[in-house]
Amino acid sequence: MTAADGDPGQSRIHTIALTADGHVAGAPIDLGRGHLPSVAADGTNFLVAWRTEMSSDVAIQARTVNGDFTRLGDPRAIASAYSFSEPTVLWREDHYEVLAMRFNSFSGGPLFEILSIDVDREGAAFASRLRELPSTQFAPATNGGDLFMTFVASTPSAQTMFGRLYRGDSAIPDAHELLSWSGNAHGWSALASSAHGHLVAWAEADGTFATRVDAQGHSLDGRGIRLNGAHGRATVGFDGTNYVVAWRDFGFVGVRYVAPATGATVAEVQVPAAYSGPYALAVSTDATYIVFQGARIFVSRIPHATYTPDPVLLAVSPEGVPVEDPAACWNGSALLVTWTEISPFMEIRFPIAIWGARVTKNLSLLDPAPIPIAASDTSWSNYSEASIASDGKDWLVVANRDQMLMIARRVMSDGSVAGNAPTSLGEGESVALTWDGERYVMAWIEDPDENRALFLSAVSASGPITQTLRTRIAPKAGNASLSRSEDAVAVAYSRTSFLPEHGGVSRTYMRLVRLVPRTRRTRH
Repeated sequence: MTAADGDPGQSRIHTIALTADGHVAGAPIDLGRGHLPSVAADGTNFLVAWRTEMSSDVAIQARTVNGDFTRLGDPRAIASAYSFSEPTVLWREDHYEVLAMRFNSFSGGPLFEILSIDVDREGAAFASRLRELPSTQFAPATNGGDLFMTFVASTPSAQTMFGRLYRGDSAIPDAHELLSWSGNAHGWSALASSAHGHLVAWAEADGTFATRVDAQGHSLDGRGIRLNGAHGRATVGFDGTNYVVAWRDFGFVGVRYVAPATGATVAEVQVPAAYSGPYALAVSTDATYIVFQGARIFVSRIPHATYTPDPVLLAVSPEGVPVEDPAACWNGSALLVTWTEISPFMEIRFPIAIWGARVTKNLSLLDPAPIPIAASDTSWSNYSEASIASDGKDWLVVANRDQMLMIARRVMSDGSVAGNAPTSLGEGESVALTWDGERYVMAWIEDPDENRALFLSAVSASGPITQTLRTRIAPKAGNASLSRSEDAVAVAYSRTSFLPEHGGVSRTYMRLVRLVPRTRRTRH
């Protein structure tokens, strides 16, 4: 048994022997100055490791103790760094392994990482390796040959626990597996549909995942296909042949093409995007378009014939105008790109307008002067990221103004806008939009501070912009994603359920909604 007493700068590590029935045997032994000790046994003897303060760094000290407490090994500093967490000691078949989290401020890599040090039976370090640390909370265990580490990390809705298996002395994890499906938190769900069924993607603390769902609502990929290790929002589309999934990573937007029938990866592409802000995905049968913000709003095209991004980007927003929150939608012949214009005021950034521009399939700009979709009045209204859908000809653009007021406006195929100003659609947030073959379908969160219920409604393809067929989908829901299905609208959303099997954390759900009445079709 080991313990530390006193303050961290002056405390000392003591160890004491206990008999098999828990009685103290002998006097405590002073091992040296330090705190936060850990101990492991090789079956006969022990290794104690602890943390100790140095002049400018923190050191991990180790010392052996023989089985009958009659002999101590030499104290050894086995590692030092600017910052270390408390160490953990494990016995690995023929050597000890000491693990500690350290702060990494110089390499340009992850902010925290795990230093794993191999120590022989005499307490001497002989090898080390670094392991990625996705959180500041971890616990290691070993079966002697392999190492398994659990991590706890935060998502926007809950704490998530996941595990990694390291084979032998490998620094690369063998697998990323959930410890408990019901205990894992999901956020930022996204959805696309095809004749095969659907693809639902979501974010976890350990990365972005997706699963195919058949027409009956059954998940075909169980745990889900792990797309990447970056925690963030995924977007999903269907190009007529494959599902297209995009996500933001460090320095690029990743794009993966997934075969609907098998879940196999058809192609994977990295679109360079140094700026770490939002991005948008739009898909046609011929190409995928990634829209992202930097000094301007840029469009990158990935032709499906080669799955190689075009070397030249198209800038669609005016030079010198601060911009944010790109959105995009393909209407069958052109791409509509929208963005918010930012007006900095005393270190506060006001999104004061929503603009748009049409782009051809070959990345030609049809509107050198941006299309005015919504503009601030004298009250300095704030606008959010837009959602866009198309009926195959025109577009409907929906966004939030002043956080909670939903507004909508039609953009015609020729680049003109309908009406003198956007139409108010009431209060709500996190708006999603799709075209179901007859009308637009809109999803939003109402009363976000209290009940936070998810609603759907229909908006006609032409004429006045009004909501009809208002339907409540789920209580206590988060962001939603919509997709056109065969004779319904597929809805994916996050929701916290307190059923025992759901674990009381935010999870991703999907359901099919049939809004009625629909136009009666006559069979011939």
